[in-house]
Amino acid sequence: MNKISVIVPVYNTKRYLCRCVDGLLCQSYSDIEILLVENGSTDGCRELCDQYANKYPQIEAYHVANKGVSYARNIGMKNAKGDFLAFCDSDDYMPPYALKHMVEALLSEKADLCIGRYKEQFQDKETEAVDSFFEKSSMNMQDVIDTIGINRQWNGGGYVWNKMFRASVVRQEPSLQFDEKLDCYEDLKFALEFIKRTEKIIKINEVVYIYNKDNVNSISHMRYDFQSICKLKGLEEVCEILETFPNGSRAMQSRKNQLLKMCTSFYGRLISSRSCEKKKSVKLLKEIVKRNAYNIKLDATWGVRHRVMLYIMKIAIFC
Repeated sequence: MNKISVIVPVYNTKRYLCRCVDGLLCQSYSDIEILLVENGSTDGCRELCDQYANKYPQIEAYHVANKGVSYARNIGMKNAKGDFLAFCDSDDYMPPYALKHMVEALLSEKADLCIGRYKEQFQDKETEAVDSFFEKSSMNMQDVIDTIGINRQWNGGGYVWNKMFRASVVRQEPSLQFDEKLDCYEDLKFALEFIKRTEKIIKINEVVYIYNKDNVNSISHMRYDFQSICKLKGLEEVCEILETFPNGSRAMQSRKNQLLKMCTSFYGRLISSRSCEKKKSVKLLKEIVKRNAYNIKLDATWGVRHRVMLYIMKIAIFC
């Protein structure tokens, strides 16, 4: 039987942690190890992780400094012994059949990466977006790259938690890691770097993950401040990776449009802001625009306000 390593970064999610871990313990696929990587929690998660590790032999608890989700996931991958890798955020959970569906699909198709559907949960209600990607009867590498780049709301997404990865591909030298300098788009960057190494990718129509939108402290939420603007560097790096793929220019152009629109949104809010970080925030936004706003065609998602704001930013760069 092939072992699956499930890596769970844990930070101040005690309210949801039992649901997450219990969901993994109840998986219909039995040969799994669960790596809880607690990184500096202050709400009792540390003790709860130890309780689980002491009670269940398939659970290992690791305690590390709070250096972000990428660092925690890297610690998990370093200690993982499985043939396949899966990821679960500690405020989310997996349906009981999720791991079984993914590993069986990987084995039967001799694939390196499996992508499954996910649902969003908010106030105990689950919703799933209709996604044409999963309706296709067949899929090739170009479909994946185009979908990641062009359909930014794709259910498959750049997330790592609705996927299963063949561990031997991750461990090929140089081994893949999450970029610890990034705390946004680090998962999309990792997924793209993995895809560059793969021979075969498959998708399944089963829902394999429940994403919790109740947690306002989730790492997925972004605010309009200097720290959030710094996170745009991750999207810049995603654009650079997409450009290296054969026929990846359409996806890269689409993601650059997303990047520039986000810059104009930040800039528009900063104009009337009295934040002490306003000066350095504006400087950083101008640098990003200067590197990315030329030799690119604006797509249909741009409204008049964003176009005007981008024009103003371009003028400001040379003032």
